[in-house]
Amino acid sequence: MLVNRGFPVNFTGSSVPDEIVKFLFSDLLMLLPMLLDQTPSQGIYSLPEEQQRMDGRTGAAGHTLA
Repeated sequence: MLVNRGFPVNFTGSSVPDEIVKFLFSDLLMLLPMLLDQTPSQGIYSLPEEQQRMDGRTGAAGHTLA
């Protein structure tokens, strides 16, 4: 939901732990090459399995997830 002059209120301050935000951004960064190479149709997409394993091992910004 966007209110507060365009700023999403549900993601302000400490409402979402930093680790979750970093993990979501790392997923986006891993999907960027695929998005630049092709124009996907609308829908919900998952990372390819190999990238999911790599993402789960290293976590956001190269940090190992426990």
